[in-house]
Amino acid sequence: MEEFVQYHNPQYAEFPEETAERFSIYTSKRVDDIRGSRVWLIARKAETSEYYLVYWFVVDDVVYGQAGEPDHVNGVSGQWLQPARRIDQEPWFETLRSHLGNFAFGLRRVTDRTLCKSLVSVGEADDEGYDDHGDRVGNVPFQMDYALALERVRESLSTTQVDLLSALCVAPRNELSAGQIARLLGLTHHAALNGAIVRLAKALTKAVGVDAPKRADGTSRWWHVVAEGRYSDNGTRFFWVLRPALRDAALAVGICRSDDGAFADALEPTKAPLLEGAVKVVQVNAYERNPVARRRCIEHHGAVCSVCGLDFATVYGAIAQGVIHVHHLKPISECGGEDYEVDPVTELRPVCPNCHVVLHRRQPPYGIDELRGMLAARRLNSASS
Repeated sequence: MEEFVQYHNPQYAEFPEETAERFSIYTSKRVDDIRGSRVWLIARKAETSEYYLVYWFVVDDVVYGQAGEPDHVNGVSGQWLQPARRIDQEPWFETLRSHLGNFAFGLRRVTDRTLCKSLVSVGEADDEGYDDHGDRVGNVPFQMDYALALERVRESLSTTQVDLLSALCVAPRNELSAGQIARLLGLTHHAALNGAIVRLAKALTKAVGVDAPKRADGTSRWWHVVAEGRYSDNGTRFFWVLRPALRDAALAVGICRSDDGAFADALEPTKAPLLEGAVKVVQVNAYERNPVARRRCIEHHGAVCSVCGLDFATVYGAIAQGVIHVHHLKPISECGGEDYEVDPVTELRPVCPNCHVVLHRRQPPYGIDELRGMLAARRLNSASS
């Protein structure tokens, strides 16, 4: 597919308005039949040097103007980038602008394949990697006394904010995509996280009297008070990483736990000799220890062992309310890499520590029904003897 760029002059309108109709541009430069090619619309904010990718579309029709009128290039298949992607800070932007004659020649084909790949990398990337101003999220230097701030706001934190901190504290490499966070928190879309993030960032900075990091235009980067991040190797996914100082503070003040005793890792006997007091820890998926995934699992299945039916609170009283392990039904080795997302209802089950140990006596682990059947058979034999 060939790539074309059209520049939107801000003197006509700062940004074009999004509509449900066909994508389209007008160009006074006569174009050949470019059906099947892709057009990228670049716009500049009025009176600034900020350039953005606004949308792209695949050309399926060209209507040639008559008597000096501009040609109309349009198509149905495309995507509005929400938010629009700021590109003037990209390392390749000046090369692109030079390649296209400072956008002075209207609709123009991008012949440099490296520049084409750069456009595609930004334009097709998941919007999780962009803040509400369309800036690519990176690692912005920022420091504050997070422990003091959390102590001052802890009573006013919402469940969503605590869940967010908890999820990132125990996630693999302490990172999750915005989509993964949203699903763990039971939200329909990651856009709903923005409000919780902004409110948390505002509360933290206000508590200790510091300002959030700023953009060049003076607006606040609220996300960066809470998190840093990284792009996947192909640049199409973005993973949020809780700021280390915030994670340490959240653990220190007790808002989050990296390994809650109520759902600590199961212990697995080993054939090799052990020193006195030594144990081998079963390596479980981080989602099993994720407080949010754990809560979703227990809300659906209850804090009762799925194998033997043990309810700790019934046996030990209120001190053991909610004490239970959470077991992953799918062997961890079969789970995907960084993009794997667990379903707490269908893939996790509450089990007591004893049953959890026995489930892991074999690799792959025994199934819940399989172990329940063994236990029932033993109980039957004991009753009949």
